[in-house]
Amino acid sequence: MISIKSQVATEYLVVAGLVLFILIPLTFLYFKYTNESSYTIAATKAEAIANEIAKAANDVYVYGKDSQFTIDADFPEGIKALFFQGNEVTFVILNKQGKLSEIAKVSDATFSTQNTAKIPIFPGKRKILVKSLGSQVLVTIPCISNPPQVACATTGTFNGCTNECIITCVNSIWALTKQCPTTCNPSTSTCN
Repeated sequence: MISIKSQVATEYLVVAGLVLFILIPLTFLYFKYTNESSYTIAATKAEAIANEIAKAANDVYVYGKDSQFTIDADFPEGIKALFFQGNEVTFVILNKQGKLSEIAKVSDATFSTQNTAKIPIFPGKRKILVKSLGSQVLVTIPCISNPPQVACATTGTFNGCTNECIITCVNSIWALTKQCPTTCNPSTSTCN
């Protein structure tokens, strides 16, 4: 009787070992491909939004001063910032390795110097306003005032902030809260 019970127990252990032997690599592969697919989705959406912004900038530039387009965009997780330089729109995105990379698109129109700071992008649906100023195009993304969003703007000038600064959403527009002497901590929105 004891030998039958020990044989059954041994068979259960062998079956459980085989299940674990198969399940552990499958779990690893699942997480690996999930991370890769989320980056691919974020990169594809960022590229599509950049294309829409560049196309809208070209259109309002051709239509002339005070013409304006509104773009509805759904920003995915992983997009850290958006900035404009010259005639280039650039998204800063978190890649598969956890490092920041850029996705850039070129427009025929020159973007306004008011768009020089890297403005944080929060996930979700947002409206992007693209307006012709005549010789340049201004792109704004209204923020959400309730609950108030607080973030860091980096690399560039944001309302006089030349290094890094803490920005807060006030009346659906990003406003400078505090200029940091060195760096801004994006998770707590404080100066380091």
